[in-house]
Amino acid sequence: MVEWALFHNPAFAERLQESVLKDPTSVTNFGLFLGAFLGAALGGALRFRDLRRIPWTTHLGVFLGGVLMGYGARLAAGCNIGAYLGGTASFSLHGPLWGIFALLGTALGVRLRPACRLENERAPQGNSLALEVGGENLLQGLGGRKEIP
Repeated sequence: MVEWALFHNPAFAERLQESVLKDPTSVTNFGLFLGAFLGAALGGALRFRDLRRIPWTTHLGVFLGGVLMGYGARLAAGCNIGAYLGGTASFSLHGPLWGIFALLGTALGVRLRPACRLENERAPQGNSLALEVGGENLLQGLGGRKEIP
């Protein structure tokens, strides 16, 4: 890794010498993790489990998914905003192609979830607008339907 051209770039080498808290992207990423943690905790979805009880196939699937997402983000030189929306808005062919392959990758990922012992969630029967957080239907006072004025 040390032989990569990125590490020989003077601007990047200078950034490596500074604190990670001076990098706006890193601070944003820390905020995303904190926000996700707080959202899960406040929504009642934060559960700590003994990692030994989770099957190894699940650990492997999560690890490989993270590696593939990181590799894809590196190939796209950023995230989906730059790859899809920016490309499509500038009438570049890579934007729609990215969108097509993102949908294909999503379909493949959904089909591979059972191999990692993960279940695919199904929409509630008879109520396509049900919005639940922590097992409580947030639209309950509206009869399960969102009224549009």
